[in-house]
Amino acid sequence: GAVSRLADPTRVSIHQILMADQTLGGLATAVRPLPTRWQPDKGNEGPGVVDMGYQIDYVTRENNLTI
Repeated sequence: GAVSRLADPTRVSIHQILMADQTLGGLATAVRPLPTRWQPDKGNEGPGVVDMGYQIDYVTRENNLTI
């Protein structure tokens, strides 16, 4: 539909950027995509909203979150 045609190129670009370096420059141990949800935009006449999420795992020291 209209939402898919408009959102797919943006969604693909975001996914490619995040998945190109799954360590995010050595900061993460894994990046995993979560299910994508499509929702109509009820507040406007726009085509809708794409909700994308990613789970990012990383390791840090318990007493220092900056490391």
